[in-house]
Amino acid sequence: MLWVFWGNEKNNWKNNSFIKKKNYYFSNAAFLIDRIVIYAKKKKIQLLSLDQCKDHNKIDCIIFFDFPKFDNVFSKKILKNNKINKILYIHESKIINHDNFQYKYYKYFSIIFTWCDDIIDNKKIFKLYNGYDHNNFLTKNIKKKYFSCMINENKIFNYHISLYNKRLECIKWFEKNHCNDFHLFGFNWNKRFIASKYKIIRIFNSIDFLTKKFSYNFKCYKGTIKQSLKSKLRTLEKYKFSFVFENTSLNGWITEKLFHCFFSLTVPVYMGPPNINKYIPKNCFININDFNSYEELYTHLIRMDESRYLIYIKNIKMFLLSSKYKKFTSKHNSVFFLKKLNKLCQK
Repeated sequence: MLWVFWGNEKNNWKNNSFIKKKNYYFSNAAFLIDRIVIYAKKKKIQLLSLDQCKDHNKIDCIIFFDFPKFDNVFSKKILKNNKINKILYIHESKIINHDNFQYKYYKYFSIIFTWCDDIIDNKKIFKLYNGYDHNNFLTKNIKKKYFSCMINENKIFNYHISLYNKRLECIKWFEKNHCNDFHLFGFNWNKRFIASKYKIIRIFNSIDFLTKKFSYNFKCYKGTIKQSLKSKLRTLEKYKFSFVFENTSLNGWITEKLFHCFFSLTVPVYMGPPNINKYIPKNCFININDFNSYEELYTHLIRMDESRYLIYIKNIKMFLLSSKYKKFTSKHNSVFFLKKLNKLCQK
Protein backbone atom coordinates (compact mmCIF):
# COMPACT_ATOMS: atom_id res chain seq x y z
CA MET A 1 0.00 0.00 0.00
CA LEU A 2 1.25 3.50 -0.84
CA TRP A 3 0.25 6.73 0.89
CA VAL A 4 1.52 10.01 -0.54
CA PHE A 5 1.84 13.40 1.19
CA TRP A 6 1.90 16.96 -0.14
CA GLY A 7 1.23 20.46 1.17
CA ASN A 8 0.73 24.10 0.31
CA GLU A 9 4.39 24.94 0.86
CA LYS A 10 6.07 22.49 -1.50
CA ASN A 11 9.60 23.05 -0.10
CA ASN A 12 8.46 21.67 3.26
CA TRP A 13 7.34 18.43 1.61
CA LYS A 14 9.80 17.66 -1.17
CA ASN A 15 12.18 14.69 -0.93
CA ASN A 16 10.19 13.04 1.87
CA SER A 17 11.16 15.87 4.22
CA PHE A 18 7.88 15.45 6.13
CA ILE A 19 9.38 12.27 7.61
CA LYS A 20 12.84 13.67 8.29
CA LYS A 21 12.22 16.99 10.07
CA LYS A 22 9.40 18.55 12.04
CA ASN A 23 9.04 21.72 14.07
CA TYR A 24 6.91 21.12 17.14
CA TYR A 25 7.16 24.80 18.04
CA PHE A 26 4.72 25.70 15.28
CA SER A 27 2.93 22.73 13.86
CA ASN A 28 0.35 20.46 15.39
CA ALA A 29 0.54 18.62 12.05
CA ALA A 30 4.01 17.41 13.08
CA PHE A 31 2.52 15.43 15.97
CA LEU A 32 -0.08 13.87 13.67
CA ILE A 33 2.52 12.98 11.03
CA ASP A 34 4.66 11.29 13.69
CA ARG A 35 1.75 9.00 14.55
CA ILE A 36 1.02 8.24 10.90
CA VAL A 37 4.68 7.35 10.25
CA ILE A 38 4.75 4.97 13.22
CA TYR A 39 1.49 3.35 12.08
CA ALA A 40 2.73 3.02 8.50
CA LYS A 41 5.93 1.27 9.56
CA LYS A 42 3.94 -1.14 11.69
CA LYS A 43 1.54 -1.94 8.84
CA LYS A 44 4.31 -1.90 6.19
CA ILE A 45 2.70 0.99 4.29
CA GLN A 46 5.03 2.94 2.03
CA LEU A 47 5.06 6.73 2.54
CA LEU A 48 6.31 9.17 -0.08
CA SER A 49 6.15 12.88 -0.85
CA LEU A 50 4.37 13.56 -4.14
CA ASP A 51 7.54 14.62 -5.99
CA GLN A 52 9.11 11.23 -5.19
CA CYS A 53 6.19 9.22 -6.56
CA LYS A 54 6.96 8.23 -10.15
CA ASP A 55 3.87 6.12 -10.82
CA HIS A 56 0.60 7.77 -9.77
CA ASN A 57 -1.33 4.60 -10.58
CA LYS A 58 0.21 2.91 -7.55
CA ILE A 59 -1.10 5.53 -5.10
CA ASP A 60 -3.78 4.26 -2.71
CA CYS A 61 -4.28 7.66 -1.10
CA ILE A 62 -2.78 11.13 -1.15
CA ILE A 63 -3.03 13.43 1.85
CA PHE A 64 -2.82 17.19 1.32
CA PHE A 65 -1.87 19.31 4.32
CA ASP A 66 -3.70 22.49 3.31
CA PHE A 67 -4.98 23.10 -0.18
CA PRO A 68 -2.02 23.10 -2.59
CA LYS A 69 -1.15 25.78 -5.07
CA PHE A 70 -2.68 25.12 -8.48
CA ASP A 71 0.39 26.53 -10.20
CA ASN A 72 2.38 23.57 -8.90
CA VAL A 73 2.86 20.90 -11.56
CA PHE A 74 2.58 18.01 -9.07
CA SER A 75 -0.62 19.30 -7.47
CA LYS A 76 -2.49 20.24 -10.62
CA LYS A 77 -2.06 16.84 -12.23
CA ILE A 78 -3.00 14.79 -9.19
CA LEU A 79 -6.04 16.86 -8.20
CA LYS A 80 -7.68 16.21 -11.53
CA ASN A 81 -7.06 12.45 -11.33
CA ASN A 82 -10.42 11.06 -10.21
CA LYS A 83 -9.06 7.52 -9.74
CA ILE A 84 -7.00 8.44 -6.66
CA ASN A 85 -8.38 8.83 -3.14
CA LYS A 86 -7.56 12.34 -1.97
CA ILE A 87 -7.78 13.71 1.57
CA LEU A 88 -7.52 17.37 2.54
CA TYR A 89 -6.38 18.33 6.02
CA ILE A 90 -7.21 22.01 6.58
CA HIS A 91 -4.44 23.06 8.90
CA GLU A 92 -4.08 26.82 8.41
CA SER A 93 -6.71 29.51 8.94
CA LYS A 94 -8.41 31.52 6.22
CA ILE A 95 -6.05 34.48 6.50
CA ILE A 96 -2.99 32.27 5.89
CA ASN A 97 -4.43 30.02 3.18
CA HIS A 98 -7.59 31.44 1.63
CA ASP A 99 -7.92 28.47 -0.73
CA ASN A 100 -8.61 26.19 2.24
CA PHE A 101 -12.08 27.74 2.35
CA GLN A 102 -12.86 27.90 -1.35
CA TYR A 103 -15.76 25.45 -1.37
CA LYS A 104 -15.53 24.96 -5.14
CA TYR A 105 -12.28 23.04 -4.53
CA TYR A 106 -13.82 20.51 -2.13
CA LYS A 107 -15.08 18.45 -5.07
CA TYR A 108 -11.54 17.13 -5.56
CA PHE A 109 -11.48 15.35 -2.21
CA SER A 110 -13.08 12.22 -0.76
CA ILE A 111 -12.65 13.35 2.86
CA ILE A 112 -11.82 16.70 4.43
CA PHE A 113 -10.57 17.19 7.98
CA THR A 114 -10.71 20.63 9.59
CA TRP A 115 -10.70 22.53 12.86
CA CYS A 116 -13.36 24.92 11.51
CA ASP A 117 -16.70 24.18 13.19
CA ASP A 118 -18.67 26.26 10.68
CA ILE A 119 -18.17 23.89 7.73
CA ILE A 120 -18.33 20.46 9.40
CA ASP A 121 -21.15 18.20 8.15
CA ASN A 122 -19.87 14.79 9.47
CA LYS A 123 -20.48 13.30 6.03
CA LYS A 124 -17.54 14.51 4.01
CA ILE A 125 -16.09 17.18 6.30
CA PHE A 126 -15.01 16.06 9.78
CA LYS A 127 -13.66 17.72 12.91
CA LEU A 128 -9.95 17.23 13.54
CA TYR A 129 -8.68 19.12 16.55
CA ASN A 130 -5.57 21.24 16.35
CA GLY A 131 -3.77 18.80 18.65
CA TYR A 132 -0.82 19.58 20.86
CA ASP A 133 1.27 17.26 23.03
CA HIS A 134 3.56 18.61 25.71
CA ASN A 135 6.21 15.90 24.99
CA ASN A 136 7.05 15.76 28.71
CA PHE A 137 7.92 19.47 28.77
CA LEU A 138 5.15 20.13 31.29
CA THR A 139 6.62 22.43 33.93
CA LYS A 140 6.26 22.11 37.68
CA ASN A 141 7.26 25.71 38.33
CA ILE A 142 4.46 27.84 39.79
CA LYS A 143 6.76 30.53 41.23
CA LYS A 144 6.79 33.34 38.72
CA LYS A 145 9.55 35.92 38.31
CA TYR A 146 7.73 38.41 36.06
CA PHE A 147 4.20 39.73 35.59
CA SER A 148 3.20 39.32 31.92
CA CYS A 149 4.49 38.72 28.42
CA MET A 150 3.54 38.12 24.80
CA ILE A 151 5.38 35.80 22.41
CA ASN A 152 4.41 36.52 18.82
CA GLU A 153 5.94 37.37 15.49
CA ASN A 154 5.19 40.82 14.08
CA LYS A 155 2.94 40.25 11.07
CA ILE A 156 0.19 42.12 9.30
CA PHE A 157 -2.74 41.00 7.17
CA ASN A 158 -5.37 42.94 5.23
CA TYR A 159 -8.24 40.75 6.37
CA HIS A 160 -11.26 41.81 8.42
CA ILE A 161 -11.18 38.65 10.58
CA SER A 162 -7.51 39.07 11.50
CA LEU A 163 -6.62 39.69 15.15
CA TYR A 164 -3.10 40.98 14.41
CA ASN A 165 -4.25 44.55 14.95
CA LYS A 166 -5.53 43.53 18.39
CA ARG A 167 -2.06 42.28 19.34
CA LEU A 168 -0.57 45.60 18.33
CA GLU A 169 -3.25 47.49 20.25
CA CYS A 170 -2.36 45.55 23.41
CA ILE A 171 1.38 46.11 22.99
CA LYS A 172 0.95 49.85 22.47
CA TRP A 173 -1.24 50.17 25.55
CA PHE A 174 1.31 48.46 27.82
CA GLU A 175 4.18 50.36 26.23
CA LYS A 176 2.46 53.63 27.11
CA ASN A 177 0.99 52.76 30.49
CA HIS A 178 2.77 49.85 32.23
CA CYS A 179 5.89 49.04 30.26
CA ASN A 180 7.68 47.37 33.20
CA ASP A 181 4.85 44.86 33.67
CA PHE A 182 4.90 43.57 30.09
CA HIS A 183 7.66 41.87 28.08
CA LEU A 184 7.40 41.33 24.32
CA PHE A 185 9.24 38.54 22.49
CA GLY A 186 9.29 37.50 18.84
CA PHE A 187 10.66 38.16 15.39
CA ASN A 188 10.39 41.45 13.46
CA TRP A 189 9.29 43.73 16.31
CA ASN A 190 12.28 45.86 15.34
CA LYS A 191 10.32 46.64 12.15
CA ARG A 192 7.08 48.35 11.19
CA PHE A 193 4.67 47.00 8.59
CA ILE A 194 1.79 48.82 6.91
CA ALA A 195 -1.65 47.33 6.24
CA SER A 196 -3.21 48.63 3.04
CA LYS A 197 -5.48 47.42 0.28
CA TYR A 198 -3.14 49.12 -2.19
CA LYS A 199 -0.25 46.98 -3.37
CA ILE A 200 1.96 49.98 -4.11
CA ILE A 201 1.80 51.00 -0.44
CA ARG A 202 2.45 47.45 0.77
CA ILE A 203 5.74 47.48 -1.15
CA PHE A 204 7.07 49.36 1.87
CA ASN A 205 6.87 46.12 3.87
CA SER A 206 9.41 44.43 1.60
CA ILE A 207 12.05 47.18 1.94
CA ASP A 208 14.05 46.07 4.96
CA PHE A 209 15.92 49.28 5.81
CA LEU A 210 12.67 51.31 5.70
CA THR A 211 10.75 48.92 7.97
CA LYS A 212 13.62 49.16 10.47
CA LYS A 213 14.02 52.93 10.12
CA PHE A 214 10.35 53.49 11.01
CA SER A 215 10.11 50.72 13.60
CA TYR A 216 8.08 51.13 16.78
CA ASN A 217 11.17 50.95 19.04
CA PHE A 218 9.13 49.36 21.81
CA LYS A 219 10.90 49.56 25.16
CA CYS A 220 9.03 46.46 26.28
CA TYR A 221 10.61 44.41 23.46
CA LYS A 222 13.04 41.83 24.84
CA GLY A 223 14.16 40.19 21.61
CA THR A 224 13.67 36.71 20.19
CA ILE A 225 13.78 33.26 21.71
CA LYS A 226 15.01 30.04 20.13
CA GLN A 227 12.35 28.46 17.92
CA SER A 228 11.93 25.27 19.90
CA LEU A 229 9.08 24.12 22.11
CA LYS A 230 11.37 23.69 25.11
CA SER A 231 12.80 27.22 24.81
CA LYS A 232 9.37 28.77 24.50
CA LEU A 233 8.02 26.93 27.55
CA ARG A 234 11.09 27.80 29.59
CA THR A 235 10.46 31.47 28.80
CA LEU A 236 6.71 31.33 29.46
CA GLU A 237 7.06 29.60 32.83
CA LYS A 238 8.74 32.71 34.25
CA TYR A 239 5.53 34.76 33.84
CA LYS A 240 2.25 34.85 35.74
CA PHE A 241 0.29 35.83 32.64
CA SER A 242 0.80 35.62 28.91
CA PHE A 243 -1.27 37.61 26.40
CA VAL A 244 -2.44 35.26 23.68
CA PHE A 245 -4.11 36.47 20.47
CA GLU A 246 -5.04 33.95 17.83
CA ASN A 247 -4.52 35.20 14.29
CA THR A 248 -8.27 34.98 13.63
CA SER A 249 -11.55 34.61 15.51
CA LEU A 250 -13.18 31.79 13.52
CA ASN A 251 -15.10 29.12 15.45
CA GLY A 252 -12.85 26.22 16.42
CA TRP A 253 -9.53 27.97 15.68
CA ILE A 254 -7.53 27.13 18.82
CA THR A 255 -3.78 26.90 18.31
CA GLU A 256 -0.57 26.01 20.12
CA LYS A 257 -0.37 29.46 21.72
CA LEU A 258 -3.00 28.62 24.34
CA PHE A 259 -1.62 25.15 25.08
CA HIS A 260 1.94 26.39 25.45
CA CYS A 261 0.70 28.57 28.30
CA PHE A 262 -1.00 25.58 29.91
CA PHE A 263 2.13 23.43 29.60
CA SER A 264 4.20 26.16 31.31
CA LEU A 265 1.55 26.77 34.00
CA THR A 266 1.16 30.36 32.90
CA VAL A 267 -2.35 31.80 32.91
CA PRO A 268 -3.38 32.85 29.38
CA VAL A 269 -5.01 36.25 28.86
CA TYR A 270 -6.78 35.20 25.71
CA MET A 271 -8.60 36.39 22.59
CA GLY A 272 -9.74 33.77 20.11
CA PRO A 273 -12.84 32.04 18.72
CA PRO A 274 -16.32 32.96 19.98
CA ASN A 275 -16.98 29.33 20.93
CA ILE A 276 -13.79 28.87 22.98
CA ASN A 277 -15.77 27.77 26.07
CA LYS A 278 -17.06 24.77 24.13
CA TYR A 279 -13.54 23.33 24.24
CA ILE A 280 -11.63 25.04 27.05
CA PRO A 281 -13.16 25.62 30.53
CA LYS A 282 -13.51 29.35 31.15
CA ASN A 283 -11.85 28.98 34.57
CA CYS A 284 -8.53 28.10 32.86
CA PHE A 285 -7.94 31.46 31.19
CA ILE A 286 -8.90 35.13 31.28
CA ASN A 287 -10.96 36.25 28.32
CA ILE A 288 -9.94 39.68 27.05
CA ASN A 289 -13.43 40.17 25.61
CA ASP A 290 -14.88 40.15 29.13
CA PHE A 291 -13.35 43.58 29.79
CA ASN A 292 -14.28 46.99 28.44
CA SER A 293 -10.73 48.33 28.31
CA TYR A 294 -7.11 47.36 28.88
CA GLU A 295 -7.14 49.56 31.96
CA GLU A 296 -9.97 47.47 33.41
CA LEU A 297 -8.21 44.25 32.44
CA TYR A 298 -4.88 45.35 33.90
CA THR A 299 -6.55 46.35 37.16
CA HIS A 300 -8.13 42.90 37.37
CA LEU A 301 -4.78 41.18 36.82
CA ILE A 302 -2.71 43.34 39.15
CA ARG A 303 -5.23 42.97 41.99
CA MET A 304 -5.45 39.19 41.73
CA ASP A 305 -4.16 37.68 44.97
CA GLU A 306 -2.04 34.54 45.18
CA SER A 307 -4.84 32.23 46.26
CA ARG A 308 -7.03 33.23 43.34
CA TYR A 309 -4.14 32.89 40.93
CA LEU A 310 -3.38 29.38 42.17
CA ILE A 311 -6.98 28.39 41.50
CA TYR A 312 -6.35 29.13 37.81
CA ILE A 313 -3.21 26.95 37.95
CA LYS A 314 -5.18 24.15 39.61
CA ASN A 315 -7.88 24.40 36.93
CA ILE A 316 -5.27 24.22 34.18
CA LYS A 317 -3.76 21.08 35.69
CA MET A 318 -7.20 19.50 35.95
CA PHE A 319 -7.96 20.34 32.33
CA LEU A 320 -4.73 18.70 31.14
CA LEU A 321 -5.84 15.50 32.88
CA SER A 322 -9.39 15.64 31.53
CA SER A 323 -11.14 13.94 28.62
CA LYS A 324 -11.63 17.39 27.04
CA TYR A 325 -7.88 17.80 26.67
CA LYS A 326 -7.41 14.27 25.31
CA LYS A 327 -9.34 15.33 22.21
CA PHE A 328 -6.50 17.74 21.45
CA THR A 329 -3.76 15.10 21.68
CA SER A 330 -2.06 13.55 18.66
CA LYS A 331 -3.19 10.10 19.81
CA HIS A 332 -6.87 11.05 19.63
CA ASN A 333 -6.42 12.84 16.30
CA SER A 334 -4.40 10.05 14.70
CA VAL A 335 -6.81 7.28 15.75
CA PHE A 336 -9.73 9.17 14.21
CA PHE A 337 -7.74 10.18 11.12
CA LEU A 338 -6.39 6.67 10.44
CA LYS A 339 -9.79 5.05 10.96
CA LYS A 340 -11.30 7.24 8.22
CA LEU A 341 -8.26 6.79 6.00
CA ASN A 342 -8.26 3.00 6.23
CA LYS A 343 -11.99 2.85 5.53
CA LEU A 344 -11.49 4.97 2.42
CA CYS A 345 -8.62 2.83 1.12
CA GLN A 346 -10.56 -0.39 1.60
CA LYS A 347 -13.41 0.71 -0.66
